[in-house]
Amino acid sequence: MRVDGLTRLPNRAGIVDIFKREWSTAVRKHEPIAIVSADIDHFKVINDTHGVETGDEVLRQLSRVLMSSLRYEDAVGRLEGGEFLFVLPGCTQSRVFEIVERIRMETMVAEIALMNAKQQGRNKTVVYVPDMSKAA
Repeated sequence: MRVDGLTRLPNRAGIVDIFKREWSTAVRKHEPIAIVSADIDHFKVINDTHGVETGDEVLRQLSRVLMSSLRYEDAVGRLEGGEFLFVLPGCTQSRVFEIVERIRMETMVAEIALMNAKQQGRNKTVVYVPDMSKAA
């Protein structure tokens, strides 16, 4: 199976297969492709401080945000722990920075919201509204 059981994203073998296929297509058609490696900063601290269950929930929520942030033709897979690989076919060098920065901002809000909810206790609903004045 080439799917990560926790995140439902392609696992290392799955995303490497996608990478090989898309790379071959890009070379054959002389089209751009971007490959981006990313990880969650201080992910071990999340697990150590808040427990593995919280770390797993961060990964599940982050994976949902990542999938919703990508274009239809893009792919993201979980390599291991908090490490991910993005395959962005047709993505020029100038466009990749824009895409990655947008994803970074969207995932940062998801992490902050989850940690805020966990700090307020269990068995309740918490609505997270980011302070937009601090976002700039």
